[in-house]
Amino acid sequence: MIIEFLATLATVILWLVTLVTTPHRARAPDGWYFEGVRPDGHYVMRRQMPDTANWPGEDPTPSPPGEIYGRIYCTGGARAIVVDFNVVGCQR
Repeated sequence: MIIEFLATLATVILWLVTLVTTPHRARAPDGWYFEGVRPDGHYVMRRQMPDTANWPGEDPTPSPPGEIYGRIYCTGGARAIVVDFNVVGCQR
């Protein structure tokens, strides 16, 4: 009986922690940009292409591959939007 009570208490505590820690916005680090965000909050971040307009000859720094997938959680009728290329968030 005590084990069942402790398991129920742990479940409730973990559920409350997930309610508090769900992100409502995301910011891309330097050198990354958001490709877009879906209505359900899923997004893809990609590395920015290096500026090669000022380099003579061949590009000395090819863009390294990389993608970061994530999700923001919009509640209360809010929708996921791209604020600018570096920020996604929720808006009503």
